[in-house]
Amino acid sequence: MSVKPKSRPVFTRFDKIDSEKPYKVTCPELQLAPFRFKTLEMALDKVNEAKENRFQSILTIVDVEKQKLTFAGYTAPDWTKRRSA
Repeated sequence: MSVKPKSRPVFTRFDKIDSEKPYKVTCPELQLAPFRFKTLEMALDKVNEAKENRFQSILTIVDVEKQKLTFAGYTAPDWTKRRSA
């Protein structure tokens, strides 16, 4: 009887861009690739812009030294203010 190896996480590698621009804002309705920023303020500006335009956004922070990806925030569109067609 063979023993199955333990599954490894899919995300195990960090790139050079993760150390240069650790703040990622993902807006699937705007662009499939995440927006990357050097500072938290710039990332929060993009999150607020997506929120004002009624798009969802996900903010994550990469810590390359600790090899850790941190979920920092999520905004959802306000569906109550959308007009029905």
